[in-house]
Amino acid sequence: MERELADAALPYTSGAQQGVPASIKHVLAALRTALADGDQEALAELGPELAATAAAPQQLPDDAEGRRLADALHAYNTAVSAQTIVQPAAAQPAVDSGPVLDDEDHAAAEVELQPGDEEDEPESAPFPALKILKEAVGRSKMHPIPVISTEERESGPWPLISERMDGEPRWVHPDVTSTRVPYIREKDGKRVRRDQLDVPPDVFGEGVLCLIDRNGSYPSACSGVPLAPNKLLPTGPLDAFDKTRAGIYLIDVPEWPRRDMPHPLGRIIDRPDEQGRVWVTTPHIKLLARLVREGHLAAIPAIHDSWTGKYNESLFKPFYEAAKEA
Repeated sequence: MERELADAALPYTSGAQQGVPASIKHVLAALRTALADGDQEALAELGPELAATAAAPQQLPDDAEGRRLADALHAYNTAVSAQTIVQPAAAQPAVDSGPVLDDEDHAAAEVELQPGDEEDEPESAPFPALKILKEAVGRSKMHPIPVISTEERESGPWPLISERMDGEPRWVHPDVTSTRVPYIREKDGKRVRRDQLDVPPDVFGEGVLCLIDRNGSYPSACSGVPLAPNKLLPTGPLDAFDKTRAGIYLIDVPEWPRRDMPHPLGRIIDRPDEQGRVWVTTPHIKLLARLVREGHLAAIPAIHDSWTGKYNESLFKPFYEAAKEA
């Protein structure tokens, strides 16, 4: 019950939403910190203040987040009121009244990720990437949401987002033959398979083969990735792309007339919905807009649906600068 209360309060304790009195925000933020740290002593000390907060009438926002928080406070107050036998503080059970697990059970149990669960790299780490990223998020004035809970990931915009590596380059020019062939690695002598490209000289003539550094490109991309670090809201069909917002957009797959370059949406186009539409991100929309300006596309596809938030492209700037220096 404490966990649900903390999760319901997350939009307000994270700063993503406003409209809750500072006194309530303070105690609920302390609750989430205590739960994340597994600090039973702090949870016990918060008990009376939580009970008083849940019992007091509150003026909360009349929206989905506000109603969820109100329901969680009401449920907590009902549970506390139903406890007719008050035990001494020293004898109170832990907040989590589920079965006690031994070390092996704890290791196997699936625990929802909470802010602060990740361990920073040791001080001796040559490049403390996670620490730099967390500090960048913590300094942001846009109040980034540090964790998307399991419940939230199963609703709203999150099921629409794929984690497939759609950006990985696998395109080969239609006049070039790509074949997987055996190869002996020089460094360890292991037998592996690699792509061998048969490039007809009469098609391209003399030229240069350009290899794409797939593994090392992400630090550079972090220097200007456009995203919405705060809450995504449903903004529906759009007449035009709003440059002040970022998120995901449902569009028709634009026709790509060129043979010498892959489709600008990559392998996303391989999985359209029943109406031939795909969900894309802000960088995709910006790329399509540039291709229109340069005359490679006739027009930007219509945006049939969208989930967006306030635009930002400097959230990971400290990480980019540190990675570039390293």
